[in-house]
Amino acid sequence: FNSLQKNQREMPSQAEILLTLVSGPDKGDWKPDKGFVGWNAKNDDEVCYWEGVNCDSLTETIIEGIFIPTKNMTGIIPSQLGLLKSLREISLPGNLLHGSIPSEIASLPNLEVLNLSDNILNGALPLFHSRKLKKLELAGNHLTGTISADFGNRHVSIELLDLNENEIVGTIPESFGGMKKLEKLGLSENRFSGTIPDSLGETENLRFLLLDSNNLVGTIPLGLTELQHLEVLWLQDNMLSGTLPAGLSEVPKLTEFYVDGNKLTGTVPHALCEKGLNVDFFDGKEETNTNQCDDLACPAETRSNDGIGPCIPCQEQRYNPYIGWSEDCMDIDEVSVINTLYKKTSAAGWTQPWNKDDLPCRHAGITCDDYGHVVEINVKGFGLVGTIPEEIGFLNYLKKLDLSDNQLTGYLPSDLRFAPLDHLDISGNKLKGVVPLMLCTKPGINSNEYSSKIRCDHIACPVGFYSPSGMGSTTTNQKCRRCRGDGAPFLGTKTCLTSILMAEAYTTAEIVGISLLVFNVTAMLIAAIILIVRSVKKKRKRVVNFKAVRPTEDVV
Repeated sequence: FNSLQKNQREMPSQAEILLTLVSGPDKGDWKPDKGFVGWNAKNDDEVCYWEGVNCDSLTETIIEGIFIPTKNMTGIIPSQLGLLKSLREISLPGNLLHGSIPSEIASLPNLEVLNLSDNILNGALPLFHSRKLKKLELAGNHLTGTISADFGNRHVSIELLDLNENEIVGTIPESFGGMKKLEKLGLSENRFSGTIPDSLGETENLRFLLLDSNNLVGTIPLGLTELQHLEVLWLQDNMLSGTLPAGLSEVPKLTEFYVDGNKLTGTVPHALCEKGLNVDFFDGKEETNTNQCDDLACPAETRSNDGIGPCIPCQEQRYNPYIGWSEDCMDIDEVSVINTLYKKTSAAGWTQPWNKDDLPCRHAGITCDDYGHVVEINVKGFGLVGTIPEEIGFLNYLKKLDLSDNQLTGYLPSDLRFAPLDHLDISGNKLKGVVPLMLCTKPGINSNEYSSKIRCDHIACPVGFYSPSGMGSTTTNQKCRRCRGDGAPFLGTKTCLTSILMAEAYTTAEIVGISLLVFNVTAMLIAAIILIVRSVKKKRKRVVNFKAVRPTEDVV
């Protein structure tokens, strides 16, 4: 009994807990506005009447909500707020809060709404415990980490998930298909990789899907054509391949669809052109386009700054096989491509440097045929640093490409599918993401004709797996084996970085969907700089941000 009394005395009051949010040395010179009612120790018995505080309707004594938007509040989010177990809402958007999201906040059992958008928070995205979570708005911060694989299974009641404009990595979980009440999903401007999960087609109430400005590969899932309530679909500025599904023209409520800045081929389906999409983007602009399809994506062998009309034909000796291309058309002259490879992979550090005045056929590691065409590039262990140039895919005679055992970073470009490769080795580098599907299905590459299934491990073992060659093989029965922990953080790993290996080998089916290793990047930013950065507009903002395409939400 005495121990209980002691704990009760030590337990801070609701007012004392709330005051940790607006006071303390981490707040600097910030003080609540003069009109900020309450919020001082003298009014602790009237805490439910403090501005921005909501209490339960029954007793009007238990705090259930905190709503303090756009007050330029500085400092960190105090972990003490986690003591208010009855909290259903915490909304602190548009302030200057920094630091990480406390685990005590993420552990609140009754949390339904958490809105910390447009602050300068960093650290890893935490694991949220509340099964009642309906709205999670964390956009406009500097959060890192990954989304847990079972997020969708644990938050089946969620209606709004806004993580736009952060630094989150990894893949989009398949479990998102379990969020049947989800209406708005914003993952724009992060660092997501991998493919768009087919399961998103099961989110039957989805209205807004924003996946633009990431590193997504693969094709557009056909399941998205089944979303009868979908209004806005942003897929621009990724690395998607394949063609546009014609079924998107049958999505009845679709009004916005952006897909430029990818690596899609084919043409825009005519029925999709006739839907009159993206009217808001062109509203007020001079009408220069007579081709409705160009309003969605410029055709192949053309380009524009936005990837949409008016479209400009590629210059002579330049090429572009993609629709909606927003960069310069590529120089596919063999000499230019070889020079690009040299420049983009830190030529100064090569162990066998090339003489730029020599023809490509004289370079170390380059083999040409009798007509002077490059048929093989073998720069294994040459000390390459940087990214793999996409232009290599347009070497029309290239049969073998060995980039293994270097320090290459970034992603494996899907453009390599255009070269007539029968051998590709990118093992032993520091490449992230997944093998693009269009490269996995390319006939003949690395003995792919011997497999009756769609394979990717014959190109490279996925993240989390390894083999002595960095890839699987149907001809030698060599399989990619799993590493424990984070022992294989890159594509094509040849040895585990940890001493303990999983003994069993996994088949191709068992290694589908492996996520990236979390790369936690701590971002310490000065509040004044962030305010300036916020004012800078990107060249192609279709709508200012996710908030602009959704109605104002009622607070709890």
